[in-house]
Amino acid sequence: QSNRRSRLLSTGDPVCVGETIVTSHSGMVQIRMLDDGLISVRPQTQIKVEKFAFSGTNKDGSLLALLKGTCRIITGKIGKRYPQNDLIKTPTVLIGIRGTDHEATVILPEDIGNYPSGTYDKVNQGITFIRAGNGEIDIHPNQVGYAASTGELPTILKDIPVFYISGPFVDQETGLSNKANK
Repeated sequence: QSNRRSRLLSTGDPVCVGETIVTSHSGMVQIRMLDDGLISVRPQTQIKVEKFAFSGTNKDGSLLALLKGTCRIITGKIGKRYPQNDLIKTPTVLIGIRGTDHEATVILPEDIGNYPSGTYDKVNQGITFIRAGNGEIDIHPNQVGYAASTGELPTILKDIPVFYISGPFVDQETGLSNKANK
């Protein structure tokens, strides 16, 4: 979606800065970024490309707005060379990427389910951080960070939420989708 217009994506279609990817109840999309980063957008997700610039300089940067749902991101050259310029913002927090494979989830207050609303981030490889309120936490592999709101300090959860246990993912080496999570 862009400027109140919608279009259906087909394999190979470009996604541009300013566009919001919206997936249906059963829809998924995988996006290979120009810096070789991979984004796997899960069902019932809304993610907007707010900024993306890749020219091989320190002005390179990526800013994604995860508005609702879940996406898995494997960082590309921007995240590896200039991690401070590779960010995800959600309604409650800012997630910083440090050369990672991670999954961010936003659960809105009106969403029905077993988990409280807020932002969750599970790291598969590398490190991310969640910044909210007056604090920041680092999240390491096999950990999930959580922040309920912008005013609360983020925490590390004791257990990985069930919604991270299964589902398709993009393999970092091949770029192919698999049916089960590593």
